[in-house]
Amino acid sequence: MSQNKIHSDLKCIVLDWDGTLVSCEKLVHAAYVLTFEAIKSKKAETWQLSDTNNQSGKSRQQIFNDTSIWGDKAKDAEKIFYEIYPLLNAKHETLVNMYESLRHEKLEPLTVFNGAKEFLKTLYTQRSHARIVLLGAKNEQLLKNEVEQAGLTRYFDKILGNTGNESTD
Repeated sequence: MSQNKIHSDLKCIVLDWDGTLVSCEKLVHAAYVLTFEAIKSKKAETWQLSDTNNQSGKSRQQIFNDTSIWGDKAKDAEKIFYEIYPLLNAKHETLVNMYESLRHEKLEPLTVFNGAKEFLKTLYTQRSHARIVLLGAKNEQLLKNEVEQAGLTRYFDKILGNTGNESTD
């Protein structure tokens, strides 16, 4: 990117968040584990990172309507998950300790990929008049909070998350 200039006729540059600029898979995994614990599911002990990764690309509705995962506790699980995830992301001490105690492993926070900040900085300075838009599948406020926490807010003209119907109905 630093060798080539961005075409001046571009109007918009759209980027994805999870898996492109940052990794939050282990944070999401921890939120699943703690959600299982909260709904008293044995999956709190058996749910693996590969199980979490198998949910990637699915909509919120698909994940929390899957009775093979949540049984009859899907609505409760969804509410709990979306309460736990931002708290874990904010390094809520009690939840972090609970996860680490359950799984006997250190919780890995949201991680900005190597080179992502430099890429965004270059893109931002070379963009001419193009707007830089960030898209994410998360709830928009949660996405904005993550971008701010990562120190990348200034590089985006617009941040768009999932602002659809928040219920699973």
